[in-house]
Amino acid sequence: MSMPGINVSNLLNEHEELGLRLLAGQKGLTNRINMSEINRPGLSLTGFYESFAHDRIQIFGKGEWAYITSRTPEDLEKIAAEFFGFHLNCIIFTHGNMPPPIFMENCEKLGIPLMISEVSTHKFITLISGILDRSLAPRTMRHGVLIEVFGIGILLSGKSGVGKSETALELIERGHRLVADDMVEIRRLSESYLIGTCSDLLRHHMEIRGLGILNIKDIFGIGS
Repeated sequence: MSMPGINVSNLLNEHEELGLRLLAGQKGLTNRINMSEINRPGLSLTGFYESFAHDRIQIFGKGEWAYITSRTPEDLEKIAAEFFGFHLNCIIFTHGNMPPPIFMENCEKLGIPLMISEVSTHKFITLISGILDRSLAPRTMRHGVLIEVFGIGILLSGKSGVGKSETALELIERGHRLVADDMVEIRRLSESYLIGTCSDLLRHHMEIRGLGILNIKDIFGIGS
């Protein structure tokens, strides 16, 4: 299975539900995100950087924001010097809280995307964790037909011409659903959970020997 990645630009431009807005560090939008876990710096901002997960997305919620905005300029300068001494891929402030100018200056200088979202911290973490889990899940491509039968995905595989598509069509006629025909992308979301999808180009289409390419949605309805 291949291990895909995602960059900061994907989060900013392709996921409106996150409500992200870029404040600084545009040149770092190509920074890669390779972990689905996120980090709230919390205790690290007090100077305790042992086991600091700097390689994760840094989320500043109400607690972190309240702490840094209550510090004196001298304290904040020290916090920034230590915090930005690590390699960071991006920083996000939730609840619409604006980061202090020293954070924006460092992010712009170092090319670390600094973003803000009006979404609450709890909801934001739930949303972004789901996005990262799906985007970073190990995946592979398999030749076959994937059908949903009573809510369970069944992959019909075998050599070309053995009747995979014809068998799938019989199941569709009985009320089951086509997921993918020909090339199936399979992602492993957990040790016991696989999910199969098809490309947007091939969605709802199936090739049947002797009939050509059929639009399953047009023939059997949106539920197929």
